[in-house]
Amino acid sequence: MSPSTAKAKVPQALKLTAALAATSGALHQTLLAVARAQGVNGAAWLDQLEAQFVRNTKNMTFTGCSMDAETGAVEAALSNLKTITTAVRAQIRVRRHNPARHRNEQRLALSLGRQS
Repeated sequence: MSPSTAKAKVPQALKLTAALAATSGALHQTLLAVARAQGVNGAAWLDQLEAQFVRNTKNMTFTGCSMDAETGAVEAALSNLKTITTAVRAQIRVRRHNPARHRNEQRLALSLGRQS
């Protein structure tokens, strides 16, 4: 089977799921890095950004679908954003309350060739 044939047979839902997983992970890592760079203001910054994300998401509109479908899509997007920002907050708290654990995580990340 040629690559173009294999690509054509990938279901649209699977493509969207993979795209969501990749972008959610990237968003999580980006928010975590920026919140950490903000220092003591990281949590407040994240609160403001999350509020903006929620406003923007609630203002999304779709054409060619029912109101119920639109509502379901927006609720799923809001749930995903909330999951990500909640996880980032938890990681910020762990770092703030347990600096030794953070140092160990940094050492591990460096040994694996990543920056924390």
